[in-house]
Amino acid sequence: MPPTGGSHPCATSSLPSLASHSASVSPSSSPAAPKPPPPPRPRAPRVPDADPTKLCIIVASNTDADRLMRALVAANFIATKIASSGGFLRRGNTTILTGVAESAIDTLTELVRRECQARREIIAVDALPFDPAGGVGTPIEVRVGGAIAFVLDVARFERV
Repeated sequence: MPPTGGSHPCATSSLPSLASHSASVSPSSSPAAPKPPPPPRPRAPRVPDADPTKLCIIVASNTDADRLMRALVAANFIATKIASSGGFLRRGNTTILTGVAESAIDTLTELVRRECQARREIIAVDALPFDPAGGVGTPIEVRVGGAIAFVLDVARFERV
């Protein structure tokens, strides 16, 4: 049976009153003005809603791929990253697909050159996949890193 009267059955006098905890706010205690937003990062020139006329396929080493993807996104390129493998050392690499307008090819190529620098590494011969004798561990210097970019014409493009 519901109670009659002015108090609710769950009400208790042990709860503090909200009025006793309210703080007064004076103009001198107001929070500092919000910081202005940081300046926008420079972006690659891109025509909004323009259909891509070129498909760029970029094969980069795994050590460079994440940095390259961050740079592509920061420069306003839309890209798809796919894990791949192969090559001389049988190391993992990444294939990045991006559709761009022809006017953005130079910007994209320069960005790939900047983010995917080729370098030299010393590796043991026995680490090479084609050594039939198992190698004796003689170190050799090999070129690693860098990227390969293929630029293909797009015959047809559809947004679905």
